[in-house]
Amino acid sequence: MVTAHLLDDAHDVTVLEREAVLGGHVRTLGGNVHSARIPAGVRIDAGVIEFDRRHFPRFHALMAELGVAMAEVPATSGLFLADGSAWHAPERLRCEYPGRLRRALAIPRHLPLIVARRRFLARVADVSPSVLVERTVDDFLEDDVFGTWLKMLLMYAYSIPYERVGRIGAELAVPMLRRFVRASEWTRVVGGVWTYFERICAGLRGRVRTGVVVERVTRGAHDVTVTVAGEPPRRFGAVVFATTPEQVLPLLGDATDDERRRFSAWHPNHVHTLTHTDTGIYTRRAIAYRSEFDLFATSSGAHGYNAYLNRLCGLDEYVPPHYSLAFGLDDEIEPSRVVHEQAHATPGYSREALSPRAEVLATNGERRTWFAGAWLDDGLHEGAVVSAERVALGLGGRAIRLTVAPDSDAPHRR
Repeated sequence: MVTAHLLDDAHDVTVLEREAVLGGHVRTLGGNVHSARIPAGVRIDAGVIEFDRRHFPRFHALMAELGVAMAEVPATSGLFLADGSAWHAPERLRCEYPGRLRRALAIPRHLPLIVARRRFLARVADVSPSVLVERTVDDFLEDDVFGTWLKMLLMYAYSIPYERVGRIGAELAVPMLRRFVRASEWTRVVGGVWTYFERICAGLRGRVRTGVVVERVTRGAHDVTVTVAGEPPRRFGAVVFATTPEQVLPLLGDATDDERRRFSAWHPNHVHTLTHTDTGIYTRRAIAYRSEFDLFATSSGAHGYNAYLNRLCGLDEYVPPHYSLAFGLDDEIEPSRVVHEQAHATPGYSREALSPRAEVLATNGERRTWFAGAWLDDGLHEGAVVSAERVALGLGGRAIRLTVAPDSDAPHRR
């Protein structure tokens, strides 16, 4: 949708969306997703939720361009292990132990985390991109509490099961961790993330169709033919695949050997999440504070996250219901307290799948075929917007008016 937005003044754009609703992994209950268990007028983000102002400059510039209001939110985090031990990020430590004495007693136990954090940042400070391409996350993380914490944060960021997180390609995960471990300034979209899609759709001249099954895409010397189920083929000047990468080859009716090599290692990562109002996961562990990035390893061997949503969605944190988004913790959630269940697929970011990304970027636009998506950058929402802008500029569209200075540690992407 961002690609369409940036191309709309230069081209006659048609968006073909397979799902019944727009949004991809943006799922705003009360917005683009209906839930009978959400009160009228309440919006709960149950997909993409928060954004880092420090590291998402183009996303925030796009929100300013669209006139979408942003608000600061806390981003506290806790790690709760199966042996009963609990570890808190500094901000969460202050919230869990508001009394100075208890907090002072808890701080010394957390000092090893500070040392491990410094050790990790030193280890990844000067690693070259060529080295990262050949490595996985496990090659850079120690087998300690801090290493477990980072792996579970990656599980949260990419919704990849904990047992597969270590196989994520280092070229994707290490730069992201290097930035976010140092400093972050988190924001939310006022009114829910779906708000910015509403703004794009309201101003779009092009045509948007949902519930459309694209069966085949073929490329000719002067145009691209797209065949939709139950309809005659249509010709376009170019095609942009804004899909997850494993969907490309099944749709390309005339894939080249190079395209098959670039996309054959991609596989879907199936995601299942629960939006719920069950606070038992905290009361059973005598946890006083519900935070935005709470990570749990359970006695059954499960690893998952529970993201407390009230502050993230602008709702009162002191008055129930208390909404949360849970992944990998189905056994911890009372079924009667589930307000929405969601399944979708994200890219499986293995080292093998990621390694040809530079080739995809270098050849983007060949045969009138373009690729856009977070998978071509940091795997997060900023990467999706950066990728959309890159494609739009390649097709003669416009750039986002960048009013926020990019973070000095982030690569310059144009």
